[in-house]
Amino acid sequence: MLDNCIKIENPLFLTGETGTGKTMIINNTLDKMTKLKQIMPQNMTFSANASSYNIQMAVEQKQGLITQRKQGSFTLMPPGSMKLVIYVDDVNMPTKE
Repeated sequence: MLDNCIKIENPLFLTGETGTGKTMIINNTLDKMTKLKQIMPQNMTFSANASSYNIQMAVEQKQGLITQRKQGSFTLMPPGSMKLVIYVDDVNMPTKE
C-alpha cells in the first residue's frame, strides 16, 4: 500500500503504538524503491527545535537534487523520473503553553 501511495503521489500519515513495525515497513519500502531508482528519499525527524528554516535547509542540501530556475524562483527535483519522498519519522511537536 505504501509503495502505491508513493507512486500516485498521495500523502500518507502512518500512526500507531510504539514497537508495531511502522518504521521498519517504511524503511524497507523506501530501500526497495530506492534500489529500483523510483525514488530519492529524504529522512527527517521533527522535534521541539525544528523550524521551517531548518526543514527547508535540510531539503535544499539533499545531494543529487536538480535545481530548475524559472522566473525568479527555483524548484528542487530529483533526476530523471524519480520522485522525492520526504519521510518524517517521530513527529514530536511542542505543546502550546
